[in-house]
Amino acid sequence: MISGTIADWQITSSSTYPSSLVKGCEEKNARLFRTNGLAWCAKFKSSSEWLQIDLGVQALVSEYFV
Repeated sequence: MISGTIADWQITSSSTYPSSLVKGCEEKNARLFRTNGLAWCAKFKSSSEWLQIDLGVQALVSEYFV
């Protein structure tokens, strides 16, 4: 996600805060160390919100950062 090898279309989420209310909350902004101040914003403040990354192949994910 940091390097940019994962394309924007590979990132999906349970919800996104409406862009009509806040610009820049799309899934594509759910990347670490963004310098533009943008981020993914879930529509609801709930622990059931999620991000999904399509790696294109079945893979074992050994670590992740939150």
